[in-house]
Amino acid sequence: MKAFAQSLHFKLALLFFACCLITACSDDNDNSTSPEEEDTEEVAQIMEKLQRQALLTAICSADTLDDGTVKYTSRYGKVLDETKPTVYYVGIERLEEAQDTWKAITSVFNDSEDDVYDLSVVQHGDMNLSFSTSEGDDEWARIDVDCPELRNTLTSIVFIPTQRWPENDMGSPFLFMSVWEKDGRVYLCVRKAQGSQGILLTFDGGWEEDWFTRYTHWQGRFFLWKKTADAETFNCLASIMRYNQTKYEDALNVIAQKRGNNTLFHRLYSKLNDNYSITFDRHYTYDHHIWWAYNCYDVTLYKTTFYKNHTCAHWSVYYTRKRTPERSTWSHAVFFDQESSTKGWTCLFRGFS
Repeated sequence: MKAFAQSLHFKLALLFFACCLITACSDDNDNSTSPEEEDTEEVAQIMEKLQRQALLTAICSADTLDDGTVKYTSRYGKVLDETKPTVYYVGIERLEEAQDTWKAITSVFNDSEDDVYDLSVVQHGDMNLSFSTSEGDDEWARIDVDCPELRNTLTSIVFIPTQRWPENDMGSPFLFMSVWEKDGRVYLCVRKAQGSQGILLTFDGGWEEDWFTRYTHWQGRFFLWKKTADAETFNCLASIMRYNQTKYEDALNVIAQKRGNNTLFHRLYSKLNDNYSITFDRHYTYDHHIWWAYNCYDVTLYKTTFYKNHTCAHWSVYYTRKRTPERSTWSHAVFFDQESSTKGWTCLFRGFS
């Protein structure tokens, strides 16, 4: 009986200790912040990381080599002076093209289609970019780049009049606004290979689905478009619609013979209004991490919206771990240089030199 009493007293004491511990934990929880409040700083860090990644890929393409190192290549221009291998030159017809390029690069900071990054300087962590114009005849504008990964690759993008471009560097296998067909897809050349890579744009295919299935506790399985056209491609298309309308209409007539007159090339040109614009997905950046014992995705989608006045806005939307990204329209672009071959391509419209 005495042993039973001692055992009962021990159990009661143990129960009392447990109750005190639970109460203490409860009090601690009452004084703590919620998960949503605690992760505010983390979300900000992730957004900054994704913005830096997007800013870097907006000016350079990245290829991982066999030894694991990353090779960066400027998306803009061409080296004209071998003594300055990190200075790339771009031939342009008007200053607005350089301004549009700067807007496209800095659009990673636009949170909606109404936002415009209106500063001429970017200071983002250890990355610094600046845009300036010149009144000289040999140089109209430049973007200076200071980034640790690019110091031996790209330090300046210089915009010069096309008239100043070297005469021995004028050839392009695909001419400006020529129309081509390959693998059942119709392409429009929105930029020839002079001063930068040429671009062929299509809305018939070439993009792919990239499925996100591993970390989907809240979001569920979803996919995003990859291999889609970039901001510079849409800038070129918008510029054509504003400044080369007659020539563009000639190209549209050829496209209509193959695809009818309701293609995206047609709708973007003549069927938009105050209540109807078209938004495209360009690319995305994402981060997967553990948040309160759950594996999660944070995704930033970069988009371009076309308007009836033949202008486009570049912007982005950030989706936290509890929001499933919402896709927009697809597209696809093929890049080429002066050494590219037209073999396998069928020319439907020669275009203009």
